[in-house]
Order: sequence, then structure tokens, then C-alpha cells
Amino acid sequence: MFPSHSTEELQDALNIHVTVEMAALALSSKVANDMSDFDTVLLQPTFLPKDHDVITLHKVIEQIQRNFSSDKEKVKVDEDDIFNDALAYYKDSKFDARKKLRVLYKGQPAADTGGVTRQFYTQLLQEISQQFFYGDTFKTPIYNSNIAVSGIMKLVGTVITHSILQGGPGFPVFSPSVYHCLATGDFDAAVQKISIASTSDVSTLDADETLNFLSECGQNVTLSNSNKMIVLQGIIVHDVLGHPKILLDQIREGMQILSFGAKMKQYPELFQELFVPHNKECSHSDVIKVLEFPQTMTADETSIQGYLIEFFQTASKETLTQFLVFTTGTPRLPNFGLGNIEVKFDNVTSIFASTCLMAITFPQAFPNQETFASSIEAVLTSKTKSFNCV
Repeated sequence: MFPSHSTEELQDALNIHVTVEMAALALSSKVANDMSDFDTVLLQPTFLPKDHDVITLHKVIEQIQRNFSSDKEKVKVDEDDIFNDALAYYKDSKFDARKKLRVLYKGQPAADTGGVTRQFYTQLLQEISQQFFYGDTFKTPIYNSNIAVSGIMKLVGTVITHSILQGGPGFPVFSPSVYHCLATGDFDAAVQKISIASTSDVSTLDADETLNFLSECGQNVTLSNSNKMIVLQGIIVHDVLGHPKILLDQIREGMQILSFGAKMKQYPELFQELFVPHNKECSHSDVIKVLEFPQTMTADETSIQGYLIEFFQTASKETLTQFLVFTTGTPRLPNFGLGNIEVKFDNVTSIFASTCLMAITFPQAFPNQETFASSIEAVLTSKTKSFNCV
């Protein structure tokens, strides 16, 4: 375990710290590079002081969640009309942000102990993204006077906050500059975060069309290769941050519930992963690491364990996402990657999952890898209702 230490050093550590566990902790805590200075090693603290605890997104979210009351609000939704049902709840004058939800899907028998709510927010935020935002890599609120006057974006902010705090997904659709404006309200600082990729020769553009477009954006200049970067930044400020800022302010207002907005402003870098798409996608190994298998398994069950791991090692990103939604209700790892998805085996004929328990149950045997792979693919790509059993 400690190949760089001599037998004498290991024995000294054991003599001083008495137990093997404490000796191992002391050796692991070494921060000096000089391995010969063993007295210095033993003087290093095994644990950092409490006030030096690393602040993580998970810890901050847990702090905010303490602002919830013990009450829960029952919300009935139709999966085919999920947005309007959610809107009716959040627009109700009796709405209390401190109450968690207990979601009931009409015509579907699932009992909600957390998983149904996560699935509800996953579907709801997908609907919101499609109806009120536009863009490919990054999205921006669709601006029109009706949306601005209705104040619906304030409700969107509250929905996003409730989703995050109740184990649902974030809303990773914004560019870093738009997110910074949303998180801090600092428009000028957000502008400084705008980055522009290299652009081609502007002389190939239609001169009249370009002039009209620049005029609409308040740019009274002639576009050239020498000023194109400054002009493009101005266009982005006008088109991405300018008009939609009214809507971003409304979203930000909706996020002030339960001290969420204040914490996001205090730790904007921590919260960014919830609102900005990032290059680090959930990998095969990430999913495999959160799987929790029974401590004792039969030979057939051990074979299924191997089939499942092999399946993930060649799975596409879409398949990994489908599996996470199927087992947890959200397209992300449980509890920010700190939770587990329990794998069970039972005397059943099909594969099923509980998003509330974050567990998936398999039959106790499959004849081969091919049969297993086709079975789980069929389950993950099924287009039936979200919940068909309790």
C-alpha cells in the first residue's frame, strides 16, 4: 500500500499510532515531498480543521434544503398536459415555496417518495426549454411582450429552483455570460465573459443586408475585418443579453425563494454546472461506479453483473441518459455522483425500476449477453407512460 516507505518507517508509524488504521491515515496525510524526513510526516495533521472544510455544491444545496418545511403539497398532473398542470399549481395564490411536492400522475399508479417528483421536473423543464427558449449549444429566453408582461419567467425561475432542491435536474442551457447575469445580476461583468470564436472574411457578406442588421442592433458602423470582433460583441450584447435581460431578471427573481438566489450569487462558480452545459459528459465509468450490487450473488447473478457492465462500456451517451432517467427520474448521476443506484435480482420475468428507491431489478438469469442487451435496450427505449406500477 505504501511502496515508497521502508519497512522501518512503516513499523515506526505503527508504533506511534498503535493501530494499523491510524498509521495508514498518518502516512496518507503526508504533504512534504521529502520522504526521508519521517518526523515531519508524523507531525502532519491527519484531518484538516473543521473550518477548512471544502465548500461543495452538494453541501450548499443541503444547507438550502433546510429551509423546506415538513409539509408536502399533493399535485396531480396529466403527463400529456404537464406544463399547464404545473402552471396552475405555481400560479395559485396559496402557493408556498417551502412545501415539497408529492406528485400524482393521473391514470398512473406510482406512489411518490421522491422519484416521481424527480421525473416530473425532468419532463417539465424539457417542456419549458422547448416552449420558451431558443438556440442550439446555448439557449436564450424567447423575447416578446406577452411573455414579458405575463411574468411567467418568474415562475420558470421558481420551477428550476424547486427542481434542483428536490433532487431533479438543473437547467443547463445558458452560456457562461448569460448565466453570470442570471446568477449575480451584474450585467457589465457578464459582458466581460463573452467569448467569440474566430470569424471568416466579412467581405463575402451582403453589404445592404449587413447594414440593416447592424442598424437594428444599434450599431452605426460599417462592418470590416478590422472591427468585426468589437461589432460582434455589441451584437451579442444587444441580441443575447440586451432584450432578454428583462426575462432573465424575472427568472432571477423567481430563484430568490428559500435563499437559493442568494447562495447562487455568493457561489456562482459552484452553481454554474447546474445552468451551463459543460464538456465533461457522464461517462460509462461514472455510471458503473454508482451501481451498488448485492454483497452475495449466485453464479447467474454474477453473470448478469458482467453483462450490465459490458453493456455500459459500449453504450452511447443517449443510452446512459435513458438509464439514469429510468432509474432515478433525472438525466444525471444521483446526489451529484455521491449516491448509488441499487441493483437487485428477483424471481421476475422482466426488468423494472423504482425511481423513488433509485433501484433497478433484474430477473435472476439471462441465457447470454445478447439476450440481456436486447432486453435492457427494449426497456430503456420504451415509449409507454412513465409509471405503470406502484
